[in-house]
Amino acid sequence: MRIYKLKYNTTEEGIADLLDKGVVGVSWTPPTNAVVDLGDGCFDIMSEIEDLVFESEIFPETPNHEFSGHQETDPEDIIES
Repeated sequence: MRIYKLKYNTTEEGIADLLDKGVVGVSWTPPTNAVVDLGDGCFDIMSEIEDLVFESEIFPETPNHEFSGHQETDPEDIIES
């Protein structure tokens, strides 16, 4: 399973893109496991499809938890600027 982290300008823009790509639809759309609306145009998508292309995909540099699909950052490794 792949976790996609997405950021759009608005929630409506995000929903339109997910509908356009067939990730969500009128009925449940397998192999999408979950779509989580995090608010403010942010979504987490959990899908069995490994090659979806989102122009809005983001890659956290210092994730706070492993649920995001990225290795959790050790607070001692964060360099203050």
